[in-house]
Amino acid sequence: MRAMGFTGFLTRRAAWIATALAWTACRLGAEPFPVERFYELPEFGRPRLSPDGTKLAMWQRRDQKQYLMQLDLATMKLSTLMHFKDGAELANYWWKNNDLILTLVDNTNGSRDFRLMDLKANKERFLVQTERSSTELLGMLPDDPDHVLMAASGWGGYNLFKLNLRTEKLEIVEKNPGVVEKWIVSRSGVVLGAIGRRDARLLLMTPGATAKDWKEGEIGSDKSPHWTVAGVHPDQHRLVVVDRASASPAVVVALDPVSLKQTVLFPSEDSDPLASESADDVGLQPCSIIYETDRPHRRFLDENFQLLQGSIDAALPDTDNQIVSLSVDRNTAVIFSRGDPDRGAYYLPNRKMQKLTVPGAP
Repeated sequence: MRAMGFTGFLTRRAAWIATALAWTACRLGAEPFPVERFYELPEFGRPRLSPDGTKLAMWQRRDQKQYLMQLDLATMKLSTLMHFKDGAELANYWWKNNDLILTLVDNTNGSRDFRLMDLKANKERFLVQTERSSTELLGMLPDDPDHVLMAASGWGGYNLFKLNLRTEKLEIVEKNPGVVEKWIVSRSGVVLGAIGRRDARLLLMTPGATAKDWKEGEIGSDKSPHWTVAGVHPDQHRLVVVDRASASPAVVVALDPVSLKQTVLFPSEDSDPLASESADDVGLQPCSIIYETDRPHRRFLDENFQLLQGSIDAALPDTDNQIVSLSVDRNTAVIFSRGDPDRGAYYLPNRKMQKLTVPGAP
């Protein structure tokens, strides 16, 4: 899961060890089973589960180089998938399906590559090169086996594209109506809106039938935003917006991008929302909104996600626990747990196998 701050990213760091506990403890709040330490993994980060939850990918840095690694969760066998030479850095990566991993690689010349790792064929393939400062992956399009959705400049504006993973071709999905800086799309790739800028004014833009029909509404400035779009509501039709204009501290509302009708999701609390959290590794798909007074607490947009988070918090009551990756069936997850002032640990709860593995603590 990514934690996206409304004024920036929340960042976390952790090294890795491993132990075993009982997932039953998460479910029932019982005492955990005795801890068993069975391996150590140094200098790993950004763990992400395959969609079926059987494999865990992660990056590793050693010998001043980066590697993309895979841990088979059935055998606990660790293998190298990719390594990056000549100063290239792995900027990000995503599972397209259980056999394909899409990587975003920053080169020393300022360019950025999309590369595809085929696990079945054990082969890496170059897809397309873009400018580093103006490329963003927006959707994995789970119902489309051949494409991903991305935004990039350098081809006539900051437009929305589909990238074909088989043919390596780019197809324009939506042209920039002129001032778009951030596209907002559903999981299936439907354009719901955009954030734009005209001079110092921030704009919330909603699409019409053509580029000329886009509607614009002023939402403040960089220094004083009235509205902040946290992402797409779980219903995949509305936007989740932090509204500072209606109340102080801010309220969180669901906004229909067509009718502009607002529905209050979370009324004002003692402080403004700090960030949104997403169970997806790509796009703006928040599951919860984070508030912080003496310690972080969450208001949930997704009921199933709330139940999972509650089970984890019951087992780990003294730490702040974040779901950083989740299998499609939600039986397996990666949890980052941190207390103050420790640097944190990663956990791997698995409902089906009734256990809670702990693969990370500094």
